[in-house]
Amino acid sequence: MRLLLPLLTGCSIGLTPVPNINDSGGYPVLTDDTAMLDDDTGLGNGNNGPSGDDCVDADSDGIDTCSGDCDDNDSNTYPGAADADSATACMTDADGDGYGSDSPRNGVTAGTDCDDTNSNLSPSQTETPFDGVDSNCDGEDGGNMVSASGQGNLTINDNSTINSTASVSGCPEILDLQVSVNIIHTYIGDLEVTLNAPSGQSITLHNRSGSGSANIVGTYAPNGGSLTAAQSLVPLLGNPGNGSWRLTVSDNAYSDTGMLSAWGLELSCL
Repeated sequence: MRLLLPLLTGCSIGLTPVPNINDSGGYPVLTDDTAMLDDDTGLGNGNNGPSGDDCVDADSDGIDTCSGDCDDNDSNTYPGAADADSATACMTDADGDGYGSDSPRNGVTAGTDCDDTNSNLSPSQTETPFDGVDSNCDGEDGGNMVSASGQGNLTINDNSTINSTASVSGCPEILDLQVSVNIIHTYIGDLEVTLNAPSGQSITLHNRSGSGSANIVGTYAPNGGSLTAAQSLVPLLGNPGNGSWRLTVSDNAYSDTGMLSAWGLELSCL
């Protein structure tokens, strides 16, 4: 018996794999390897706890690693976090708007939120055109610009009227507009210039002002513009821009003539 004691004592050193009684998977572990204790899966992720509890919830989001948490270091990432995108996919929703980040970390499913730090930016938001912000994450700022030009190089004779038309498409609603004109005339006090919109509205841009001044060159706009319109262009806003626009120039006196060199429209449309 004395000869066997050293052999039995050597077995307690802890270098021999022995079954862990708490290991429901039945995988052998080293008794001194605490990082491997309770390795129920045999994958080396034992947590030294009771049987069957190798699933962890390190970020305390209520979803453990065995339930599909694809990033257990981030409490904003788990299956169903971005329920507006998916009720089951493992996504990141840091701003709590219901949409998952469209550029998450590796291993996390991408959502449709273009800025997951700002709850005011998501696919559910209403776009404000031309504000420089993509509010609804569609990759655009909303709205579009439409330009059109009418025929130029038309002679303005004494006591006569000319008309030039410009065709516009792709503008369901006018948000803003600018009318550019280049009228060469030696006495602009003779002239009346009118813009006729597809909606049937007529706006007088110039009404025989300026006396003996020459030429009308510049832009008219609802707010701003280098020229001051005789009538406001504001009533045109909110109306459809599609269709035929007409610029009418009338000379109402003798002695001075001129030319409509060019004119055009630039519309900001919804």
